[in-house]
Amino acid sequence: MSNDESKVSGVTLPKFSGKLEDYVLWIQRWWAFATFKGFETALKEGTCNLPSRADATLDKNNPSEKVQIEGLARNDKALLYLTMAFDSTVLMSKINKTKSAEFLNGIAWKVMVQLKRENQPEDTTALAECRNDMMKLVLRKNEAPTTLSDKLNAIVVKHKVTVSTAEEVASVISAAPSIYAGTIASVQREKRNAGEDVEVEHLIEAMQEQSIELHRD
Repeated sequence: MSNDESKVSGVTLPKFSGKLEDYVLWIQRWWAFATFKGFETALKEGTCNLPSRADATLDKNNPSEKVQIEGLARNDKALLYLTMAFDSTVLMSKINKTKSAEFLNGIAWKVMVQLKRENQPEDTTALAECRNDMMKLVLRKNEAPTTLSDKLNAIVVKHKVTVSTAEEVASVISAAPSIYAGTIASVQREKRNAGEDVEVEHLIEAMQEQSIELHRD
């Protein structure tokens, strides 16, 4: 991982390298950081509560305007941390693109929109890439079958899509070495006779039991 991390008041500030492969992990950590620091609402258009311009005259004694004053403070806080989190001038330019006469410092949620657009592909493309990566999974003979579950979950998280149970099962069967063919067939037959669907957990559990027995011999 090329992302560096810095300490901010005892909490780790996740830094983004700008690389696509670093985005999934960074964005999860970024949202956790934003929530901890209390500015996560500034990162979405629907919850930012910004007035029409940053220099608007607002009355803190007016409930609706007080909300906008707080929204401006959270926006500034979000921009501050984004500035410290970004590791390149290219990333910094995304903040500059949101600056205007109305908001001289920029708008945080618009920065997030740019990041999402550039680093999270459209659902159809992501699903195709996810399926492709799933079918490339390989379980080596010396690896514990339980690692397949971790690898599969990592792929799905990376692409941020939903795949069917049948697709997950197919990828596990494809990844398993031939020594598990009999065990897999046995599980499929058992579940079919019971009128149940085969799930990834059923296969991995049976394969893991076989693996343990093999290593005892």
